[in-house]
Amino acid sequence: NVDRWSNQAGPFIGLPASKIAIALPACTNAAGGGYTTPSVVQSAINYLRGTGPKPGSYTRISPTGYPDLRGMMTWSVNWDAVSTCGPVYEFADNFEAIFLAPLPVELAFFKGKYIKNQQKTHLSWATTTAVNHSHFEVEHSTDGRMFESIGMVEQEENAGSYQTFEWVHNNPEPGLNHYRLRQVDLDGKATYSGIITVQVDDLSAMNIYPNPFKDVLTVELPSPDGEIQVYDAYGKLLLKQAITSSTERVDLSQYPAGLYGIVASGVHKWVIKE
Repeated sequence: NVDRWSNQAGPFIGLPASKIAIALPACTNAAGGGYTTPSVVQSAINYLRGTGPKPGSYTRISPTGYPDLRGMMTWSVNWDAVSTCGPVYEFADNFEAIFLAPLPVELAFFKGKYIKNQQKTHLSWATTTAVNHSHFEVEHSTDGRMFESIGMVEQEENAGSYQTFEWVHNNPEPGLNHYRLRQVDLDGKATYSGIITVQVDDLSAMNIYPNPFKDVLTVELPSPDGEIQVYDAYGKLLLKQAITSSTERVDLSQYPAGLYGIVASGVHKWVIKE
């Protein structure tokens, strides 16, 4: 089990995919009644690795699959070399087709950056190899598990081996935004890139720093209007300050150390004076 299971002895945390191999009989006679054809094996492993569609009723726990799955092993490898068991080297040929085939796309990098004043996430990536590749689908998630497609970038024809690509995500969600690339080949097969995470600021919120502070606070606001109110820990109003810019400095040097409430733009936050 790549993930985890639990019994009366307690939970068991599964091994990483890179340390797991799938055990299979090499050929029909070595299997008895448990032989599985190479095509079924290939479709099942491709699904587990996140490079193929779901072939049956099993649903993997990881939404992106286990691309680092170690491989296949057999206890009847000698049988794979004889014609009396089945096609010669059937197991070895299937292993090579699944795990040793060259990747159609190799990424040099995949990165993202949030541009605050534009409220956009700029994604960029580059390929060093692109063989029989059709296009990229840019996928986005706010929880790192459930992804949805937000755009497509086509592969350029007759371009050099090193190519750069860009995609702009307008108005991403405040907080953590997760991105990955679905790399689709000309035959419809797909693989996934690793996941990158970009922090997006909530422009509708008030930002206060430093916290804790000594004498002066900096308050960043979504709009330069209204007023800042400062309360002590008992709810007593101590100070009102008109907002004239999106960044205000509030001087509390005259007040003792303790807990203070800052209210502005309909948001309340606590700060600590040292």
